[in-house]
Amino acid sequence: MFKFVLGSLGLLLAATAAPAAEHKVTQKNMEFSNKEISIKVGDTIHFVNTDNVTHNVFSASDTFQFDAQMQEPGQTTAVRFTKAGVFEIRCAMHPKMKLKVTATP
Repeated sequence: MFKFVLGSLGLLLAATAAPAAEHKVTQKNMEFSNKEISIKVGDTIHFVNTDNVTHNVFSASDTFQFDAQMQEPGQTTAVRFTKAGVFEIRCAMHPKMKLKVTATP
């Protein structure tokens, strides 16, 4: 995104950072709603448990780790991705649940 700035030397073109985006990934039938998602660094993913069982969303990546702990049905956990990379998101309670998050600068 670019912003035009009028300065003493005339019109300048200044780059501005795009605002961070919000993404939603649901958990239903012991699956993530996405198998993969591409986001930008600084974006937030809201993990929404629409299932009737408890989940545990986590990333054990060396460069970006988080653990949402126990996520009861109806709960939402927001995770802001602060690092670039490819991260595997899992559920500790349901090992077949996997989500690949690619975060780019």
